[in-house]
Amino acid sequence: DFLKIAEACGYKSCLKAVTLNDLEKCWPDFLKAEGPSLLEVVVNTNVEKDLPRPKEKPFQAKEQFMDFLKS
Repeated sequence: DFLKIAEACGYKSCLKAVTLNDLEKCWPDFLKAEGPSLLEVVVNTNVEKDLPRPKEKPFQAKEQFMDFLKS
């Protein structure tokens, strides 16, 4: 439980958003919080089987992005 761990570590604000509505409600409080804060955002990890995946390795993607920024 990330929130309990954060609280035990002294975080001043520990929030959790499961839905978009939750996120919209807690976002302003998260931004106003003073001191260490944690906002846990639960996301859907279901992935379609035929979802295309990158063919490049992460370092190759980084190099391509850096080259793009230089141009």
